[in-house]
This record gives sequence, C-alpha cells and structure tokens, in this order.
Amino acid sequence: MKRLCMAAFLLSATSAAVHAGGLDLDGNPLLTASGEAVKFSSELFDAPATVISFTFTGCRSICPVSDLVMSHVADMADETGADVALLTFTIDPLTDSPAVLAAHRERYGFKDDKNWRWITGEPGDVWNVLDRLGMETGALDDHESFFIVAGKNATEAISLWESTTTAETILAAARDIAELR
Repeated sequence: MKRLCMAAFLLSATSAAVHAGGLDLDGNPLLTASGEAVKFSSELFDAPATVISFTFTGCRSICPVSDLVMSHVADMADETGADVALLTFTIDPLTDSPAVLAAHRERYGFKDDKNWRWITGEPGDVWNVLDRLGMETGALDDHESFFIVAGKNATEAISLWESTTTAETILAAARDIAELR
C-alpha cells in the first residue's frame, strides 16, 4: 500500500486516488462488444496492469476524448510491448448493447480484442459494477471522466481524475502498478 500511495504521489500532473485493498470484484455477468460473456472478476484483470475507462455511444462531450485517449494508450502499449489490458465500460447499458458498442467501436476505428474489451451487459449488472468502480450512474449528460489503473487481479488500483490525463500518464501508472507485484 505504501508503494501504491507513492505511485499516486508521483502522478503529480493528475489528481489520483488509491483504492485501498484494490477493486471490489463481485462476479457480475457482463458482455463484451463482440458478445463474449465475461464476469466482473479477476478474469478481466489477468494482465499485469489493466486500464479502465467509461463511455456511452450517445455522448457528445467527454466520452469521445476519453475513447481517443484509450486508443492512444492501446497504440502506445502495442508500440512499446507493454503488457496492459484495456476495458471500456458503457455507462448507458439501456442503449449500448454489444451490437451498438461494436458499431461505435468500428465507426471510429477502435480496437476490440483481448487487449481492449468494450463492456456492457444487463443494466442492473452494469450499474452495480459502475457503482463498485466509483462511477456515478445518474444523468448521462453530466457524468465524470476518469480512468482506473488496476494491477493483476485488481488487488491494487488507482483512479486518475483529470479529463486532461494523457496516454503517457496512464501508461506510466500502468507500468508502476505492474511493478508492485
């Protein structure tokens, strides 16, 4: 925990919050944009580091920027060989079915593979997961933008709270959290 707090401190350009004890994984069933059934459990966090973002396909404010930052993280991870998984959770499971997420992803040329999964599911299950991740589920037009970087099995995690968080900052946090193991 001391090293995780130090990693948060080192991210001085970005507001950061440490999730003491890691993320609260409850095993809720979810779906990827490709229709793969997954659970909100350690199976989603099997890489040394996992970056989480939030989006919804009808968003015209901060979600496109967040999606673009995640795309840059994916590209940088590929270029540098970083072992980082990416998860993008919809905050609008009533609209964002697997097919809608897949069409959104394809329209903008974003990846959906084992390294970057776009997540949706039954609304109650998704909202439960979002709550566990600290994303308030309320008015869609007034939502927060933040990223979470979690270690393997989500036993350590840190939130990065600035909408100006860069791909470089996120990837540096991912490397730091991966080294905690």
